[in-house]
Amino acid sequence: MTRRVTARTPGELWHVDLTPVSIGVGFWVPWLPFSLPQSWLLCWWVAVLVDHVSRAVVGFAVFPGRPTSEQMQRVIHGAIRRSGTAPRYLVTDKGRQFWCASYKWFCREQGIRPRFGAVGKQGSIAIVEHFIRTMKTEGMARILVQLNIHAMRKEINLYVLWYNEHRPSQALGGRTPSGVYRSQRPANSRPRLEPRRRWPGAASCALPQTEARLESGTQISLVVS
Repeated sequence: MTRRVTARTPGELWHVDLTPVSIGVGFWVPWLPFSLPQSWLLCWWVAVLVDHVSRAVVGFAVFPGRPTSEQMQRVIHGAIRRSGTAPRYLVTDKGRQFWCASYKWFCREQGIRPRFGAVGKQGSIAIVEHFIRTMKTEGMARILVQLNIHAMRKEINLYVLWYNEHRPSQALGGRTPSGVYRSQRPANSRPRLEPRRRWPGAASCALPQTEARLESGTQISLVVS
């Protein structure tokens, strides 16, 4: 019988997954077909930890090759230290980093209940898979993927910062992941600026409906740098 877990508050359940991020031309090269290793110089391995309720990225790491279970345990421990508390559940796939005695013992020491997605079942770890797809299409596909591991970590850190703090999520009703994680009032519910001079104050605006902060005709300047 499949046991499902869920969470109602941020920090209660985290998803963890690994993904390769290709460098340059990707994984396809004309040498030794069908036997190319997924490691640097062909790709980086990126580990991400995503909170279930808020969709906030609570941790990430970059590796030149597929990480070991001990390396993933250090990544998770670092995320717990920065967050100040351990999640009740950790949901992963059944990769060799997680489906082993060492990882299960680590979870037991941290007071975490490990849970595993169904093998070969799409969507069993959908939350973290959705973030990985978003990171690759919005972030990694728009930059020159770095060959230096420190530069690569900086690029991913910049994307994670923007994703957590500034990117509104449709799944969260227009709120940002950090806003939900910290229980902050969403920016799109605050009084708005109305630049249209003749727009009636009682008239509706684009969703969500909010009142104008000042009188109609507020001048707005956009500075791009």
